[in-house]
Amino acid sequence: MLGREDLIGDPNYETPKARGERIAEVNAMVADWTRRRDKHEAMRTIGAAGVPAGAVLDTMELMNEPSFTERGILQTVGTFVRSLQDAVLARALRRPPAEARTGSIAGTAQRRGLWRMARDERG
Repeated sequence: MLGREDLIGDPNYETPKARGERIAEVNAMVADWTRRRDKHEAMRTIGAAGVPAGAVLDTMELMNEPSFTERGILQTVGTFVRSLQDAVLARALRRPPAEARTGSIAGTAQRRGLWRMARDERG
């Protein structure tokens, strides 16, 4: 996967134990490989090799992720939004986390806390 055909068959890298004995060296090779790719390309390549991997998205990437809107994770609420922070909060309030929808005491407290926080932010 790293494009290091010279390492194929090398007993220093054939087994997890052998690689573990050279962990700093292996980490340096992987770091060099990842620096030359964007996070999505690295995720696809590593995943195709059978290794679970996911790109770590920043806040703006999360807000612009189309699947979040398609799945109802992010929803536009109302037409008056004072700031991006308010929009994120409004979207989060529209669909609280599953544990807050259970009707439990903790869930009720969490929902009330979220609504109170939103009310205080709006003034």
